[in-house]
Amino acid sequence: MNHYITKTLIEDITRDELDIPFREKFGVDYDSDDIDDLVEIEKGVGQVYDNHPIQIDDVISILQSMKDKGANYVQISYHTDHFGYEFSAFNIEPSTVGEIEDYKNAKEAKKQAAKQKEIDRLQKQIENLKG
Repeated sequence: MNHYITKTLIEDITRDELDIPFREKFGVDYDSDDIDDLVEIEKGVGQVYDNHPIQIDDVISILQSMKDKGANYVQISYHTDHFGYEFSAFNIEPSTVGEIEDYKNAKEAKKQAAKQKEIDRLQKQIENLKG
């Protein structure tokens, strides 16, 4: 038996170019200093390797704003090209009977449209073969 949920997008937020304020916080002038001027002395390596740090207060602020707008779930991904994170906030709830019916009807309509497209293609092929 299927269980249905409705996932409603509330907001998308991107925080990128995090390397600039991060470097400046520790005294590196992003425009004039060399990229290697900030040396990290690591005392323990976490489980996450290929991304950039973001301040916890910034994340809390983003998440609280999303929650205040009605989100109860969030998806977060790292944007490798721009040293940042993409946040997508959702409200996810069990689907209503109406939402389930609409979903099933749309799915069936799409299935029927695909069948009709194939019928039309085959009929055209038959006509071409008849010459």
